[in-house]
Amino acid sequence: MIPLIFILILFSFLQEAFLPFNLVLLALVSRAFVVTEKENYYLAFIFGLILSFLAGYPLGSLSIIYLILVLIIHIFRKIQFAHHPVVVIPVAVVALLVDQLARSLMLGSNIELGQIPVQIILVIPVYFAVLLWEERFIVRKEIKLKVGK
Repeated sequence: MIPLIFILILFSFLQEAFLPFNLVLLALVSRAFVVTEKENYYLAFIFGLILSFLAGYPLGSLSIIYLILVLIIHIFRKIQFAHHPVVVIPVAVVALLVDQLARSLMLGSNIELGQIPVQIILVIPVYFAVLLWEERFIVRKEIKLKVGK
């Protein structure tokens, strides 16, 4: 979990300083699809606060947006066909549109629909990177190694 937090902090600074893409939201959506744990809510809240602070928005505004999006993804994840990797793309599009709409309504910023196609292309590598990370490098508590007879 610690390396993921460092990566998301790096994404936060890159997103607000150089890139016009919402990398943190893509990573949170991807992780919510891969892992359904309560840590997703903590990550959404904390990085919503960090991004609100870095972007100069009122504190907590992005946290509320990210928490609602992660909650909707967790509910949507219970549907049987939602386990296929292709489903991430339309859900990410809806999450990005909801994020843009909420930012425009709550914060008075402009809706930038030109960035969404690039972010749609970015969601696939981010999803597979999160999937690889969670499957290969995170040890689950249910997995135990039997040693001995």
